[in-house]
Amino acid sequence: MKIAIIGGIGSGKSTVLGIVRELGFAVRSADEINNELLSDKQYLRLLGAAFPDVIVEGKVDRDNLRAQIFTDKAKRLMLNNIAHPLIKRRIAVIDDDPLFVEIPLIIESNMHEDFDEIILVRSKMRKRLKRIKQRKYMKGMAMKVIRAQMSDKKLLPYSSIVVNNDGTLDELKQIVKEVVDYLLKDTNTDL
Repeated sequence: MKIAIIGGIGSGKSTVLGIVRELGFAVRSADEINNELLSDKQYLRLLGAAFPDVIVEGKVDRDNLRAQIFTDKAKRLMLNNIAHPLIKRRIAVIDDDPLFVEIPLIIESNMHEDFDEIILVRSKMRKRLKRIKQRKYMKGMAMKVIRAQMSDKKLLPYSSIVVNNDGTLDELKQIVKEVVDYLLKDTNTDL
């Protein structure tokens, strides 16, 4: 069983993924896979061809790339067309069962049909902005990222379960444990 964890920036997807990892399940993050790709020479060549000014001394200037893709929709789509098929291929060959994957752009990457279940993590905007600020994002860039992503309302029809992340960490841990137990109740009687 492959289970996606989706939601907007600052919603708590990574925290949910971490809780699932603590519960002992296999997890992956599309962002981690993308970071791995950043050391792949073929991927760097593709990025360099599309964004020549973001490759500096053989490495990606992430701040420059981020600034470009969140201010220019065409560039964001170009990057997605390069990265998403490669990320999708890497996820497809993982044979852990169950596998939980944090994937922020599941609809945009057309990967929603690759998962058996989709968990939407959502949170109030003020909490999201507070979490984003802790990551040292400038508020203007945070708002650009939020506007570039699909809203919870648009993600909801694709989701089989919704996790509201507006409480404490302990409350979130309990919710995630209940969700995992529910999802896997028919596949593993040891839970």
